[in-house]
Amino acid sequence: MASIKPDIVHESKLVQANSATSLASSSMDMIGSAIGGLLFVAIGAPYMFLFNGISYIFSAFTEVFIKVPKVKRKGKEVTFKEDFKEGLKFMWGFKTLRNVFLAASGINFLANAAFILILPYFKETPFLGPERYGFAMAAMSCSMVLGSIILSVITIKREIKFKVFYFSIILNGLLLISITFIKSYPLLVGILFISFLGNVVFNTIFNTTMMLVVPSEKRGKVSALMGTMSMGLTPIGTVVGGVLGEILPLNVAMTTLLTLAFVFMVICVNTKGAKELIEYNKEEEDIEVLIARTNSLSS
Repeated sequence: MASIKPDIVHESKLVQANSATSLASSSMDMIGSAIGGLLFVAIGAPYMFLFNGISYIFSAFTEVFIKVPKVKRKGKEVTFKEDFKEGLKFMWGFKTLRNVFLAASGINFLANAAFILILPYFKETPFLGPERYGFAMAAMSCSMVLGSIILSVITIKREIKFKVFYFSIILNGLLLISITFIKSYPLLVGILFISFLGNVVFNTIFNTTMMLVVPSEKRGKVSALMGTMSMGLTPIGTVVGGVLGEILPLNVAMTTLLTLAFVFMVICVNTKGAKELIEYNKEEEDIEVLIARTNSLSS
């Protein structure tokens, strides 16, 4: 569904559409967890699996009514390998997109590694404890929901989109680095709340940009490539975080990983052509022109 969203939503409303999707997903996750617990007690796991399967079938049925503009494709059939190679070729040839995505992958890898340690950190820190972990996670979830609500209501003008992206990612990074130095629980919860608000903002802008700058006939291929790389890095990050947590004190390990993540954030927003990429308007400029223009900056 993500790959066809730019074809059915106008460019000016795409950030809001992505925010609304994120809001629906986050809200349903929270509501679903609560209802799931009640249903498990009331009817048991077998019927829950049955209803879950039926809900997927119903969801697939509703997608039949979505009208998607036809895209001209090559007549010959292509294999997954050829699709993957074509997606890789497009991304590698688009230097700014490649560099921004690699920096974003580094951010996700290091942040995931750090947040694997947050529960053990809460357990071993005297003023926190495991009972306060749940509330902190709830605050983060509420922050993400609030961020999605705000972005689904307001429209970020193209002229300031990169500034908003820059500010939100730098704010997020700086606040996350500070969490192991804070000795007040209310302040820690506030810092996590604000930092994840920034996280929602820059991630929504980034994901929207990825949808806009990739031609519709290549969007599925490039999205698959990005998804494969992201999913592949997640378990590796988990292992790295766990190993560092065993070798170093938890606060040191988390601070080190989050500082390195911040370095990648700085690299991401200062990549040559990043501003042009984030503020791209497909109605004013062809994607080939953008690629040539940003590639010249990256040379």
